[in-house]
Amino acid sequence: QGRIIAGPQPCTIGGVTYTFWQIQWTDCAVGWSAQNWLKKISSATISCELYSLSVIASTPNAAELGPTPGRFTITRTGGTGTALLVNYTLGGTAQNGVDYLSLSGTVTIPAGANSADVTVTPIADALIEASETVILTLSGSSAYTTGSPSSATVTIADNATPSDIT
Repeated sequence: QGRIIAGPQPCTIGGVTYTFWQIQWTDCAVGWSAQNWLKKISSATISCELYSLSVIASTPNAAELGPTPGRFTITRTGGTGTALLVNYTLGGTAQNGVDYLSLSGTVTIPAGANSADVTVTPIADALIEASETVILTLSGSSAYTTGSPSSATVTIADNATPSDIT
C-alpha cells in the first residue's frame, strides 16, 4: 500500500512502452509501479511525510437552549491526496453522551480537504448547573504529528434562566 508521488512516466523496456508511477510505500521505500507490478528502476529510503495536525474551537460557545452546537475544527498541513483518520480524546467538566451527544473519538479528514469538524451538540437537561466544558485533545498516531494548538475548549451554557437560579 502506498501513494503516488510522481507520474505517469512512459518508459520503453524491450520495445514495449509501459506507463509508470512513482510510489511511496507505507514503509517509506520509493519505487516505480506499472500495471500492478513493481519495477525497481530507482529506489531510496526517505523520511515519511507526516501530516501535522492542530485543533481550534471554531465555535467555542454552545448552549443547551436550542440546542446550539459548538464546533472543533481539526486542520492538517501536508498533502490532501488521501483521507486521514484522526484520533482524539475528550475531557472537561461535561460528560460525553450525557451532557452532549456521544462523540466517537475519531474523525476523518476527507481526501482533497485540509480540515474536518467535530460538532458538540448539547443535551438539554432539567438540572440547573454552571457552564460545562468540552476539551478535545489530539491523540498521537504514526500517520501524523500533533502541532500547536493540540487541544481546544468548547463551553456549554446551561439552559436555565437567571430567574431559575436563586
